[in-house]
Amino acid sequence: MSWQIETEAGLRLNIRRSKTSKKAVWLFHGYGANEQDLAGVADYMDPDGVYTWILPQGPYEVGFGPYMVGRSWFDLDVPTIQESIAKGDKSFLEREISPALAKSSADLIPKVAVASAPFDEVVFAGFSQGSFVAFDLFLSLLDSTEFLVRTAMLFSTAMARPRVWAEKITQLDKQTVFQSHGLEDPVLPFAGAQRLKDSLEKARDTSGLTFEFEGFQGGHEIPASALDGALRCLPHNQGE
Repeated sequence: MSWQIETEAGLRLNIRRSKTSKKAVWLFHGYGANEQDLAGVADYMDPDGVYTWILPQGPYEVGFGPYMVGRSWFDLDVPTIQESIAKGDKSFLEREISPALAKSSADLIPKVAVASAPFDEVVFAGFSQGSFVAFDLFLSLLDSTEFLVRTAMLFSTAMARPRVWAEKITQLDKQTVFQSHGLEDPVLPFAGAQRLKDSLEKARDTSGLTFEFEGFQGGHEIPASALDGALRCLPHNQGE
């Protein structure tokens, strides 16, 4: 199985295609990375190629130096966010992240829908900033009539759109969400993840939502324990 770069619906995609099914996983990279960054996740979780893995490139450039350029899904005022985190100010999610994420999702939803049309089922996954995008798309495309959406896998995430997500989470039923987070994460402190975790646990207790959380000793990363937890939540590993 090989990776290839394709362009679909205006998106640059790093794709590893399955020859055995019409299921796909969209995996969104974090801030400053690119469409190549998380290919190892697919190789670890799905070595047999049960799924087509789609790793899109963020539309915005992030410069780290004269010869180092990454990508992002929306611009971030990093110094302001870092200052808020240092002060324990959680309102930066609503103030800094939520409106930028809403704009990014509005642009991505029709493009992702078009690129997903050939598949019967689509899973949304992401790391850090990419997990914000993945979960927003998951919640927005649940009612798609073109393909089934029932699984989200979120690595190092937070309650990025508190008011919007809180309402939509209460409507989840018969879907599966996996969330992982490092207890010592310096980039997205655990408190932000806890708020999302609490909302998902409440939905699990009051509806048909399947929710699994993996907290681990570590920072802003995706350890093997998180990948193993996410692997259990993929539809074909749930007997479906």
